[in-house]
Amino acid sequence: DICPQPAQLNGSMMEPCLMLDGYDYFHGNEVAYIYSCIILAFIPIVCAGLGYGVIKLQNKRRREIKLKKENSGKNFDKLYVKEWLHQNHKRCVKVKIGPDECITTINRKGEVLRKVEFKAVTSLVIEVTRDTHKKPMVLIRSPRDHDL
Repeated sequence: DICPQPAQLNGSMMEPCLMLDGYDYFHGNEVAYIYSCIILAFIPIVCAGLGYGVIKLQNKRRREIKLKKENSGKNFDKLYVKEWLHQNHKRCVKVKIGPDECITTINRKGEVLRKVEFKAVTSLVIEVTRDTHKKPMVLIRSPRDHDL
C-alpha cells in the first residue's frame, strides 16, 4: 500500500461539524441600511413637494403680474367679500367697482366671474340686510341681468 492508513476513521476521531452559514452583509450595518431605505423612500416625496411649491409660486407671481398689467393707470375700488352661492356655500371673491360703469366679481386667481354693466340701466335695486348679529349682505339687482 502506497498510502498506509493507521486506523479506520470514525466519528470520535473527527472534529465537531459546524453548520455553514451564508455571509450576512447586513450584520452590524442594520442602522445604516434602515437609514438608507428611509432616505431613498423620501427623496421622491421631497422632490414632488418642492416641484409643487415652485409651480404654486410661479402661478402666484404670474397672477400678480397679470393683475398689475390690467390695473395699471385705472382708478377703481376693490372690496374683498364672500359671495353667497347657496345656504351652506360661500366663496371669497373681489368686487371691483369701476373705472367704467360696471361691477366685476373676480375670483382668487384673477379671473372675471361676473360683470354687471350699468351704462344702459334705467333702474337699479340695492337691498342691504339689517341684521346686526351677522355680517351684512347686499343684493344688487339690475333689470335683464343676473343678481349680484
